[in-house]
Amino acid sequence: MAQPLPSPSGALSMMGEEVPKRIPSCVPNWKTCEVQTWLQQVGFSAYCDRFQELQVDGDLLLNITDQDLIADLGMTAGLTRKRFLRDFTCVEDLCQLLHM
Repeated sequence: MAQPLPSPSGALSMMGEEVPKRIPSCVPNWKTCEVQTWLQQVGFSAYCDRFQELQVDGDLLLNITDQDLIADLGMTAGLTRKRFLRDFTCVEDLCQLLHM
């Protein structure tokens, strides 16, 4: 009798490959580690340490303002903040679609 095929993550593990972390679909429930994962995936790794220091979780992330990005998180370049907010809006929109 044929053995069942492993899941994609199981297959990656068996091959010795790193299994990507899955980001939960609902942002308010993200833990700080999931915020870190998202930051890395969208190209904001340089800010991971600061987000971790401030314990930014999904609920707090939803309430971050432009001023917070400047004063607390050190994101001083205006275009960087715009890109961050644009990328985050895409995640928020996806979350809303999945939970309609």
